[in-house]
Amino acid sequence: MQETYGDKSMKHLTRDKILELKTKHPTMTLREIGKRVGVSFQRVQQILKEMGFANTHKELDKKIGAAFRPNMTSKELSDASGCGRSTAYRWLLERDLIQIPLTIEEKAYQACGHRNWLKCVYCKEWDKPKNLYHNEDSEQPNRAYHRDCHASAMNRYRTENIEHAREYGRNQARKRRALIKLEMGK
Repeated sequence: MQETYGDKSMKHLTRDKILELKTKHPTMTLREIGKRVGVSFQRVQQILKEMGFANTHKELDKKIGAAFRPNMTSKELSDASGCGRSTAYRWLLERDLIQIPLTIEEKAYQACGHRNWLKCVYCKEWDKPKNLYHNEDSEQPNRAYHRDCHASAMNRYRTENIEHAREYGRNQARKRRALIKLEMGK
C-alpha cells in the first residue's frame, strides 16, 4: 500500500518537489536535488527525463558555448549567453578554462603527501603540526613556523636593524625605571 499525504501519494509529492527545485534552481545538480528530496540522483534523472527535461543541459551547453570568447569572466559569459552566473562559472570549470585556488590541505598533499602538514613561513619546508608553532585562533591561522627558524629570523632582523633594537631597549629600560619610581613613591 502506498503512503498518502492528503490527496496526493508520496510518489507525486517527490515528483512535484523535484520539478519545483529544477525550475527554481536550474543550476542545481541532480545529486543536490536528490539529497534534498531523499532519492538517488539516478531516480532524479529518470523523473526529469519522464517530464521532458532530458536535453535541457545540452541546449544550455550550446547556448553558452556559442557566446563564449577566450578570457571571458563568468559574469561576462552569463550576460552574453543569458544564463545564470553560477551556470556559466560551472561551464568554465568543467572545461578547465578557469582554475579554482587550491586549499591548504590540497597544497600540502601535492607537496609532501600529507594533508594535515603545515609550511614553515621562514624555511618553506612542510612539517608535522606538532613540530611547528601555530596559533589557530590568530588572524592568520595558517601561519606556522619552526621555533629555530623564527629565532634565527629575529636575530637576523635585530642585527640588520640594530638602531631600532637599541632604541627599543632604551624605551623598555625607561619604562622599568618609571615603574620602580612609582612603586617606591607609594
